[in-house]
Amino acid sequence: MIITESKQRISDFQSHVNSRVREIRAAGDQSWQRVTASGEVEIVRDFLVGKGRGTDYLNRSLTSLLGTNGRVVKFASIFLHQMPMVFGLRSLPSGQPAKLDKRCELGDLQTLFLYLDRDKSICQARSVIFQAKLKPHTGSHVIDHPQQRELYDECEAFSYDTVLKGQNRRLPSGHLRERALQYIFVDERPGPVRVRTIPSNAGQGAFENYGEHLLRFLNDSTGLDVPPNKLTDDPWGQVVWDMIGNVSKEVTSRGLVRNSGLDGLLDHFNHFENHEVFSIDATGGRRLQKGEEGFGLQLVIVWDSKLGGEQRAGVTVKPKIGVEQNVQPINPNVKHDLQFTNVDNMLADLEFSEAQQQHEIVLELDSRIRCNRLSDQEAQGTLKILNSICHSLAPETAKIAYNLQQKLKSKVTVKQMLYVSH
Repeated sequence: MIITESKQRISDFQSHVNSRVREIRAAGDQSWQRVTASGEVEIVRDFLVGKGRGTDYLNRSLTSLLGTNGRVVKFASIFLHQMPMVFGLRSLPSGQPAKLDKRCELGDLQTLFLYLDRDKSICQARSVIFQAKLKPHTGSHVIDHPQQRELYDECEAFSYDTVLKGQNRRLPSGHLRERALQYIFVDERPGPVRVRTIPSNAGQGAFENYGEHLLRFLNDSTGLDVPPNKLTDDPWGQVVWDMIGNVSKEVTSRGLVRNSGLDGLLDHFNHFENHEVFSIDATGGRRLQKGEEGFGLQLVIVWDSKLGGEQRAGVTVKPKIGVEQNVQPINPNVKHDLQFTNVDNMLADLEFSEAQQQHEIVLELDSRIRCNRLSDQEAQGTLKILNSICHSLAPETAKIAYNLQQKLKSKVTVKQMLYVSH
């Protein structure tokens, strides 16, 4: 891979992001506004694994918008029961760091941007770790927990109490630190969720709506770079790779993915255009009790088919009929109690439903076109949706959908010809 080619492709992606500012900001804010849970931990979990909100909403709203020119974009999430706990290490004039009296969580939520080539090798990575709170504190600091704010604002390093107990890690310094460690306030409803840069002193850090943060995270204005080699000696790189290792170990030990490490997580979320598999909840959906904590990792994956060597088995973008896909087999004898009334609702369900429901919706649409029960506007809308998703349908469904496309094209073309002739 030519380095300059990689940089150019990434730069082109960032330019495309900057051309979609309004849509990205709106989708980012809405992704949190749709969360219905209450309580700090449950809100974060709902954002990560809930249907129709958070990560799932970002997939529905932004991936087709951002996935252009050979790129496929996917948001994916993992939620764990246990969070990484650390002791902050404060620097002293003697040079020997002093451990804080009490431990605290390293963070509640981490976002990781990955720009991958065709072989799923990392071309660029960056990450932010957030301390999550419901609302800003109204005192002299926006965070009222002394150990948490000292860890982010002042400590030069920390010592793991869990994950890698006893091992020390340095934290970024200077202006790089505010790209890596930030605060997020997840329940300021009806207002938007907001992100806050360090330090936590009132009047010093900068607030921004989450939608603005997402835009800046995508265009490389925030988030600190992570070396692609997990054996790096870069301090921030070590922290991020520790978290990736901890997450992958946890989900592998629970049998939720087959292989540990980042490769295992990417393999689990493989077929990046299929957004049905977008999350892992290691708690099994169990409601956490008061005092229990959690940790979430959100991946923002950009897979570039125009970079890298030969395509590796299992990484499939826009598969044709007959290519193995990560979908359940269609059972023609299974019927769901679907209410086929409004075509617009059917088309929305077609985009985001599981394979069996997609099959039934396509059959219903095919029946309606054969019986001439689709209006001209409905026919055009159906054709548009089928053009965008046919490649991702299960083979049995795709065959019917391709035939339906041809019927719809003929219907739309005839109507256009009649309109022109008049």
